[in-house]
Amino acid sequence: MRYDKNNNKSDNDDEDKPWHPFWGWLLNGSGAKPGYCRLKSKWLYLDVFIAFFLAFFVKSLASSIATGVLIPLSGIFIAMITASMSNTNAHISSHEFEKLYKNNDGGMDEYIYPYILSSLCFLSSIVVWSIAATTLLDGISRYIIFLGFFLTSLSVRVSWKSLLGSAYMAFAIHEIREHQTSQDQNKNQ
Repeated sequence: MRYDKNNNKSDNDDEDKPWHPFWGWLLNGSGAKPGYCRLKSKWLYLDVFIAFFLAFFVKSLASSIATGVLIPLSGIFIAMITASMSNTNAHISSHEFEKLYKNNDGGMDEYIYPYILSSLCFLSSIVVWSIAATTLLDGISRYIIFLGFFLTSLSVRVSWKSLLGSAYMAFAIHEIREHQTSQDQNKNQ
């Protein structure tokens, strides 16, 4: 069920559930802007520049670059997934989180799906580097390298945004708790 800013049930529910499917959020949003808008920013130009420079000015085979990038990238991906899911579960289990997401146009989706989006970016990068490591596409290796570095740069940026979002969520939950404590103290006086 969806709630508006006044905690009233919204009439535009697709179904009676508190979330949208991930792909619906990514393409259409969930009351706020679509999820792909989180990928668009002025930093996208830097991602393209880094990828272009590394792909076309570093003279190495795609397979040798891929093997050097793939293992560290996979390790970062596994660590990021573990940390973000643990952090998300800790936040979701709090009563304050419910207050937080009910007052957001996008609902719970806007807090959960950015973690999944950063995971999707990392996973896409790992897939591209895995393809590059096989030497099957050596004829277009510079383009594969470009795509690999672009997705890697994008993954780092989106993951950083997710980490900042998690920190902001922790601060917001803390503020809600502080506000609730001060209200409880005022009632007791």
